[in-house]
Amino acid sequence: IQIYMIEGDLTQHEQISHDPLGAFEPSWSPGCDQLVFASKRPDPDSFELRVMGSDGSEERTLMEGQVPDNWSPDWSPNGEMIAYQTNHGGRLDVCVATAIGEDLGCLEGNYSKASPAWSPDGSQLLFVGDQDGDWDIYVTDYPAVSEPKKLTQGTNPDMNPQFSPDGKYIVFSSKRVGNFEIFLIKADGSDEVQLTRTEQDDVTPRWVGADKIAFASERTGDWELYLMNRDGSELVQLTFGPGLDKWPVWCPGK
Repeated sequence: IQIYMIEGDLTQHEQISHDPLGAFEPSWSPGCDQLVFASKRPDPDSFELRVMGSDGSEERTLMEGQVPDNWSPDWSPNGEMIAYQTNHGGRLDVCVATAIGEDLGCLEGNYSKASPAWSPDGSQLLFVGDQDGDWDIYVTDYPAVSEPKKLTQGTNPDMNPQFSPDGKYIVFSSKRVGNFEIFLIKADGSDEVQLTRTEQDDVTPRWVGADKIAFASERTGDWELYLMNRDGSELVQLTFGPGLDKWPVWCPGK
């Protein structure tokens, strides 16, 4: 698995990473000049966070001596912090480091937490947690951590939440209809709308500007990337061919 960039008319695919053990789950810095991503280097049985330039240059580990496993990074809007999920203690936790690799600690709570995502102003963190025995979406203030507010309900997992650029909506994937589909809610958890309907999984949704959403789907029997309007209309397939195409992330400068 490597990281690619789609440019121009969406037919130009440029390989950015050349990681011998694979690179995945990229997140742009606010200026689009760097990417943080998860790698299986140096241990193929674990994950660590690494940073590279937008052209794949100047690659480095984010945190020297970091304890595995760390993955699912999200760069803060001010460029100063990176949230990520970790499996340090035998359960999943959401932690934060500075962009130069200083550990800022993890969210409190004796339950698993994963898939962190910053609000557009950087004052809140979305994550999924299993506090009630199933994976639901929560939001907490940061760095003045508040009691997390639960935004979704149900007995099936909700995953991969992300705020819209204006902070008014949250897109996420959920298995509440039997397989993973893409859903949209308001930032307070109200007015849920199902955006995709297929018999295969649709996952890892990410906003592309204010009006479009990219996501990965297995609807053709192979993981490919798709783009749709925020209401689920005008679906466009972005990638074609064998291989795992997943974890889209958009930057306005690219």
